[in-house]
Formats: sequence, C-alpha cells, structure tokens
Amino acid sequence: MRHKHIWAKLLAEKDGKTIATSLFTCLKCGLLKIGKHTIRISKNRLDMGNLPIKGIKTGTFNAEYDNDTKTGAFTIDWTNGQKQKVTISGTGLGITFANPPGPGNLILKIVQGTGDNTLSWTTVPKWPCGSAPTLSTAAGAVDIISFYWDGTNYYGLANTNFS
Repeated sequence: MRHKHIWAKLLAEKDGKTIATSLFTCLKCGLLKIGKHTIRISKNRLDMGNLPIKGIKTGTFNAEYDNDTKTGAFTIDWTNGQKQKVTISGTGLGITFANPPGPGNLILKIVQGTGDNTLSWTTVPKWPCGSAPTLSTAAGAVDIISFYWDGTNYYGLANTNFS
C-alpha cells in the first residue's frame, strides 16, 4: 500500500559542527532522496535506479557465483560477479571470459573434480613471465586465480594447490 512520504533532511557532522546535507529520508518507509532521485534500500538490495556509483574505494561482495562442474569448453561471465567458482572435469577445457562492465579485481576459484583436469586459456591473460600457471591435479584440489582487468587486458596471478 502506498503512503504519503514525510521527508526529513539528513544532517552530518563536519569539523565538530552539524551541517545540513542534500539528502532526505522518508520517516515512514526509509527511502532516501537525492534531489529528484530516490534510492531504495532493503535487507538484500540497493536500488539506485540509473544513478551511477562513483568514487568507491572498497567494495565487499558476500556471494561467490558457482559455475557448477564443467566437462567441456565454458565461459566465465564476469557480469555474474567478481568472485566465481568452477569445478573442472576433463582435459584441455577451453575457458573464455565475458568481460565485466568496467575495470576491476576478479577472483576465480578452480576446483579439481576427479583430478588431472586441465584448462586451455581461450581468453589469454597476461601472466608473470608470459607463462600460464600449472594447475593442481589432485582430486578436490583448489587453485585461486586473481585477475586485474584494465578494460583491455586481464593480468593474472595464481595461488595453487590448496588441498
């Protein structure tokens, strides 16, 4: 049921003094308003409409996207999240990346299914010394691959053999 919003101006503290901000909140439902834009905040969602989020120094994401077990060529779609997991079961599995919407740090957790599984990097990251890492081979072993995507290239570092 809709209600009539009762807007209250939010205050902030600067240099020990209380100052007015350009933010308003509805006293009935908690909506935030910046100028003509409304922001909805709930337990699991932040809806900013088409407002951009800029200048964030640190962001924390509480979910790992699970790509399930792959037995053939597959794509890691970074729009699904910055932290992803894939279990591999097969040799020479082609791995391709679908680019994220912008530059950022990405984590891929690779889990060995039956063991002795390998990847073929269809999307070719830039690796230290120009060589892709050798993945762990024991069943259930975990490798963590970190990538920095600059909008053009992926730069990868591997930490292997978490078993």
